[in-house]
Amino acid sequence: MHIARFGLPVVLTEHARLSMAERQLDASLVLEIIDTGTLKEACKATIGFTSTLTPVKTICFAYRP
Repeated sequence: MHIARFGLPVVLTEHARLSMAERQLDASLVLEIIDTGTLKEACKATIGFTSTLTPVKTICFAYRP
C-alpha cells in the first residue's frame, strides 16, 4: 500500500489490522482517510488523520518517517 498524499509506503501494524477488523474497515478506506482526511499532529513522533467517511468519526494514526 502507498499513500499518494505523501508519496510514502504504508505498513499496517497488527493492532491496526485488528482495529480495522473490529470496525469493519478495509485497507482502501484507511488509505482514503489518510489521503483525504484532516491532518492532526498528535506529537512529534505521531500524526493522526480524522475523517467522517464512516458513520463514526474515524481516526488513523501514523508514525513520522
